[in-house]
Amino acid sequence: MNKKITVILWLYHLDLAQEFYDLLEPIDDLISLRLCLCNDNNNEDIVRLFSKLDCLDSINYYPNIGADIYSFINVIEHVKTQNFIKLHSKKSTWGTK
Repeated sequence: MNKKITVILWLYHLDLAQEFYDLLEPIDDLISLRLCLCNDNNNEDIVRLFSKLDCLDSINYYPNIGADIYSFINVIEHVKTQNFIKLHSKKSTWGTK
């Protein structure tokens, strides 16, 4: 079994990309990153940034539907590690209660 931890990151808000990158870069050797991006966004700069990480396992594009659930249920079946962390670039408080 792979001893790394998979990080599933739904990065809809591209202005948060550098912040997430800065958090993940120091643990690059400990994680396997599955980056999920909205197919409606211009993701070129984001792909270029996250491609610097050795841990980048996949980049997948999804529509922005289902409060980030759609991307999650599509990518979870491809996780090859025992544990995972799901991150979401959420800004609104909708659905928090």
